[in-house]
Amino acid sequence: VEFAEIGRFLDTPVKRYSSGMYVRLAFSVAAHLDPEILLVDEVLAVGDLSFQRRCLGKMSDVARGGRTVLFVSHNMAAVENLCTRGILVDHGVVSMDGVVEQVIAGYLKSQHDRLRTGVRADAKRSGTGDLLFTSFGLENEHGRPVSVARSGHDIVLVMGFENRSGGELKNVDVSFSLHATNGQPLTVQYSSYTGKTYSVNERKSAFRCRLARLPLTPGRYRVGGRILVGGEESDWPRDGIGILEVASGDYYGTGNMGFGGAVPFLVNGSWL
Repeated sequence: VEFAEIGRFLDTPVKRYSSGMYVRLAFSVAAHLDPEILLVDEVLAVGDLSFQRRCLGKMSDVARGGRTVLFVSHNMAAVENLCTRGILVDHGVVSMDGVVEQVIAGYLKSQHDRLRTGVRADAKRSGTGDLLFTSFGLENEHGRPVSVARSGHDIVLVMGFENRSGGELKNVDVSFSLHATNGQPLTVQYSSYTGKTYSVNERKSAFRCRLARLPLTPGRYRVGGRILVGGEESDWPRDGIGILEVASGDYYGTGNMGFGGAVPFLVNGSWL
């Protein structure tokens, strides 16, 4: 009870718990039963940062005690920190089994190869399907297609879509998210955050979002996307919609393009 932090809900029937509370309680019970094998599936997707840290600490304790933890997750940072052996499962088939760092590299490469040509028709996704992502690309500040963005330069994210509703869709809210290669989310923005929603008549077209003076350091970032129509989820491809490649650029306008440190973002500070 203390581990799951549900003390004030002890008199509430479990069937009335939220999905997050239910998973927190389930993990807490399983972890304290001293199992020989602890199977944990995406438990870090729920709860706050404090609970996630406790989960990782408990799983580490179980492993150090000579027992097995089978940890299923898309969070590569957690996998790398917790596990010594990695198993990559692709459509129900084991495609890699070995040292965790090598398996993570294989997973990231498979995601890049899969998303490079757009969102696959058989991609894992949720939503009504009335409006679907079909592709992802980049344009420079002049509207010309490019394959790589540059730090400090304007870049336009181009998210192709298909309208399968057979009519006009109103109050369409589109989002993108950026993730580090280890799965760590970096930022998310819905068009509605800036007061922008769409009415979609076309069968096929694209949403565009301009990022001014791209503040990302050189590297590879995974791009996620989600579409809401009238507040209801229409499409959410679980593995993302594309890859954003960023090359070095003169972000500060000083000619210095050698940014040090393993950090994703640049900030324009004024030294006084």
